[in-house]
Amino acid sequence: MPDRLCPDCEVAMAEATHETTSDAAKLRVDAAGRSRLHGRSGSKVQAYVCPECSLVRLYAAG
Repeated sequence: MPDRLCPDCEVAMAEATHETTSDAAKLRVDAAGRSRLHGRSGSKVQAYVCPECSLVRLYAAG
């Protein structure tokens, strides 16, 4: 995947992991690792975080 750039800082964003809570009401994003959604086909996304300003963006995977 091409580098994602922060629209505010214009620096490369880092891949991040994300998880939903057990009731799927919240999304948690962790800045170390790859994404994983639990068995929901058609809803895979990849999270990216800016190391400068902490902006988080989600992009459709694949």
